Amino acid sequence: MSLHILQPFDAHLHLRTGNMAELVTPMSAAQFADVIVMPNLNPPITTVDHAISYRNYLLEIAKCNYHMAIYLTESTTVEEIQLAAKNPFIIGYKLYPLNATTGSQSGISDIKKVYPLFEKMEKLKVPLLVHGEVTRSDVDIFDREKVFIEEILTDIVQKFPKLRITLEHITTAEAVEFVLSNENVVASITAHHLLINRNAIFTVDEKTALNPHNFCLPVAKTERDRNILIKAATSGNPKFFAGTDSAPHPLSRKESSCGCAGCFTGLHALELYATAFYQFGKLAKLEDFLSIFGRLHYGLEIPSNDYITLGYEKYLIPEKLGEENLVPFMYGQILNWKIIGE
Repeated sequence: MSLHILQPFDAHLHLRTGNMAELVTPMSAAQFADVIVMPNLNPPITTVDHAISYRNYLLEIAKCNYHMAIYLTESTTVEEIQLAAKNPFIIGYKLYPLNATTGSQSGISDIKKVYPLFEKMEKLKVPLLVHGEVTRSDVDIFDREKVFIEEILTDIVQKFPKLRITLEHITTAEAVEFVLSNENVVASITAHHLLINRNAIFTVDEKTALNPHNFCLPVAKTERDRNILIKAATSGNPKFFAGTDSAPHPLSRKESSCGCAGCFTGLHALELYATAFYQFGKLAKLEDFLSIFGRLHYGLEIPSNDYITLGYEKYLIPEKLGEENLVPFMYGQILNWKIIGE
């Protein structure tokens, strides 16, 4: 048994710089013809010039259609947004709430300060990509996404009904319902959020223990949430599409006293998505989710003759990669899908 699909599109990808970029960038380029590259580097990518420079850097490592997201800050100007709107390699602006995740120290502390920027983006049809979590200490970490939708995103949608919004890496039933209820909102969904619930953060080898390699932000939620995510991803609704949020960190930064958030799925994202869809008897919906719906939302060309083939055969996920000892998601486990050709 095999699955032949159009070359996929990753709507949310972290590629880093230096040795890590050289390790992981070819892995994603081998699976995806188009990717949206996240801007939370150090320093963050806050201008068109910086984004294009980073794009050229990635092209030197591996050929791929890199679509660049720019980090939205309280210092972003209307003029910079106008430049971004004219540049064919800029996909949109990324909203990080302050300290919501890795590299979000320059994030937004007061959302109303950037409302004038949303107004310009709405007029110019520049997409807004949203990390949808609040970070207040009085909000439970498992409720951050839900509270963000209630307190922040609902107001944005009401005030800017034509702003094109992607609620990224959604994890909750509330997020699915919000996307379905608002015409101008779509969502990306990761493979890891389709495959694990929050118990996986506290399980190692079937024993209760802290597993840093299943820790990401937003954190995985309940089994009910996971099942609702799977229903959305496999529904054939074009408002839901793939965004891996593959987030590589060296072993020393995952297994430490201040372990970084992020699951690395860039090695085997297609195999993971295929596993999730196959488990629920929805392989027929996989090509639309991986290759069509995201491109439709962002206005990208859909390839007509570029394919990749997944075979139903055993694939052992390696435990570590490269000099940084990068640990892949579900390391040491066996999947039943593997890329076998283009």
